[in-house]
Amino acid sequence: MNRWLKIGGAALLAVLLAVLLTRGLLQGRSDAPNAKDRKRAKRLARPLDGGKDYRVPLGPVEAIAAQGIVEPRRRVVKVGAAQPGLVVRVLVKEGEVVQRGDPLLEFDSTPERAAVETATAEVDAAAAQLTRSKGGARPEEKAAAAADARAAKERAALAALTAKRQAELKAAGAATSQDFDQARYQAAAERAAAKALRFRSAAAYRPWSLDVSVAFASYRLARARLAEAQARLSRLTVTAPLAGRVLQLVVHEGEYYTPGTTALLTLGDTSRKRVRLDVDERDVGRLRLGQRGFVQADAFGAQRFPGKLVEIGYQMGRKNVRTDEPTERIDTKILEVVLDLDAGAELVVGQRVVGYLSRKPK
Repeated sequence: MNRWLKIGGAALLAVLLAVLLTRGLLQGRSDAPNAKDRKRAKRLARPLDGGKDYRVPLGPVEAIAAQGIVEPRRRVVKVGAAQPGLVVRVLVKEGEVVQRGDPLLEFDSTPERAAVETATAEVDAAAAQLTRSKGGARPEEKAAAAADARAAKERAALAALTAKRQAELKAAGAATSQDFDQARYQAAAERAAAKALRFRSAAAYRPWSLDVSVAFASYRLARARLAEAQARLSRLTVTAPLAGRVLQLVVHEGEYYTPGTTALLTLGDTSRKRVRLDVDERDVGRLRLGQRGFVQADAFGAQRFPGKLVEIGYQMGRKNVRTDEPTERIDTKILEVVLDLDAGAELVVGQRVVGYLSRKPK
């Protein structure tokens, strides 16, 4: 019994194989789509709103296809500040075009402004002291010193004359030795006093170099403190690091900002746009600088935005842009390339697009 079952099963299997082989020979290649397959592949249902099909049309078969995202001419700059503070004024609006160095917003700077005023006063005081040191004594002091020197000179001359007369009287026996000695010492004292006052008068007209050096050093120190205070104040006004458009304001007036938590605003040069594409590793060998291509976006339907390949990455990485397709593979390696779009592209920064690159550069 078992023997006949085995023979019957083998015969049935042989019949099935013959049928399948005959059907394959009659229909041709098994992987080639036939009329039935084509009919089944057609879209059987219209969009729910009964209107336009918003699926992006396929690009050329021979092109390199890649997902991408729109960027400004340069990468988006997230503008921050070096120190925390309370935002008191926002000087720009989203979408506004600014130039390099334009003020964007200001932090509370009440203590810093007071420090600048104090440092400015110290500079003025040091400058006045330096001028006084260079000019010597005041005019009244100079005049008084000169008068004292002249009076001392006259007293010394009178004392010298008195001493001479006492010497003559002593020689004639009309004066004592005590009178002569007193007159002689008095004349010596008056000469010394006249010399000292002469030096003091000269010093009043000629400034001392050491005083000038000390005053100049104090002036430089005051200037340095003023520069430091002004630098702290200037850091509280955030300026544009480049010319471009304000893409997004992250903080607003009255909010407290802490460095490292978020950006103040984002800035980008949108005078021209470009697209950063994720090219599959299988297509890397077909990339060339100068390749022409185009991108398409859901929002613009079949409209093409042409451009030229200007940058090719040097290191493979993971995908940056992902679609909503559940069948998409996320474990493949990609190479970043940049397609510089022709002028006039209406795409929005951050918009997802599909890019197509031709095989050969033109």
